[in-house]
Amino acid sequence: MRQVLDSSALVALIHKQAGHDYVYRLIERTQEGEADLYLSELNYGEILHVVARTWGIEEREYHGRVLPTLPITLVPVDRALIERGAEIKALRGGAFLDAICAALAERLDATVVTGDQEFHNYGGLVEIEWLG
Repeated sequence: MRQVLDSSALVALIHKQAGHDYVYRLIERTQEGEADLYLSELNYGEILHVVARTWGIEEREYHGRVLPTLPITLVPVDRALIERGAEIKALRGGAFLDAICAALAERLDATVVTGDQEFHNYGGLVEIEWLG
């Protein structure tokens, strides 16, 4: 099973917000070879930004060391993904980084895991698993 994590999923895990237990189980399943988790590098940057803004630079530095050790494939964002993200945002609205996440899920034929209600914009385009 392929799943693309939105930044809200990892922020929920980091600070034990609604759905953190589900994200933790996904990581365990990935470690056991039962699932594949993906995260775009731009969404990784968004996570670090949210952590720094909300909980401070020391927390950002800590999670900048820890997150890359998780069994999550960080996917570089190439021009084609950026262009598809721009199309999705233009057609469906929402935040640009959410559109990048949706474009990655579309490319990988994967499900998006999110707690961000803006992903309702992408219903019918990609499958969505809701946290919380």
